[in-house]
Amino acid sequence: MGVKGAAYATVAAQAFSGILCVIYMKKRYEILSSESREQWLNRQDVQELLVTGLPMGLQSSITAIGSVMLQSAVNMLGIVYVSAYTAVSKIKQFTINPYIALDTAVTTFTSQNYGAGKLDRVSRGLKAGMAVFAVYSVVIGVFLTFAGDKIALIFVDASETEVIGYVQMFFRYCGMFYLVVIVLDTLRSVIQGLGYSIASMAAGICEFVCRAVMSLWLIPLYSYTAVCFTDASAWIAAALCVSIMYPFIMRKIRKQQTEAGQH
Repeated sequence: MGVKGAAYATVAAQAFSGILCVIYMKKRYEILSSESREQWLNRQDVQELLVTGLPMGLQSSITAIGSVMLQSAVNMLGIVYVSAYTAVSKIKQFTINPYIALDTAVTTFTSQNYGAGKLDRVSRGLKAGMAVFAVYSVVIGVFLTFAGDKIALIFVDASETEVIGYVQMFFRYCGMFYLVVIVLDTLRSVIQGLGYSIASMAAGICEFVCRAVMSLWLIPLYSYTAVCFTDASAWIAAALCVSIMYPFIMRKIRKQQTEAGQH
């Protein structure tokens, strides 16, 4: 069925996964089973979900636009670079999935404890999250730096030595910057869990600006070398953004809790 078959398979797989999740929740977690009076939409609940969800959705869109701009800039460099970056992108997809899972874990842990008024556990969750992120980032960073060309053989024929060389060049330059993601993802996840989705989106905007600058100006000047540092520059800018915002947000929340306690 060609492309049509891939589309059907994607939808069918997600539908099957969703049905299994619903069955699992109903059997294992009674608290998630709703009564008839809880099945009507509540305006306040919908509003709260939109306020939290829309900025997160926009953040993903902004990141995707930045990635498209980067891909367009790479396309101008020639077929060898395009092939190398295509392999790089596929490898990055594998490495980023654990980050997504850890982001969800930290965000959920933060929101649950913030809702229970336990800010001390939010701080402990931040430290625990950073520790987990650190272990994974060090392992994957070292692995990609020294073995990125070996993984590329999954997507590139061994005879395409020039393409494989550029894949290894990318990870040799970018691998060490996976350490920046420790700060970026942990703080951004905590900020989202605290309900400051718009502040979290600001980090996504910083990433987009960096990728846009690299794609429009620096990649045409410095070619593939600039491509290798694009992700790193975006991560650093976003990490600085959340590092500045996090203490202000925590100070604001503690002040609110103190004032509520006095009343």
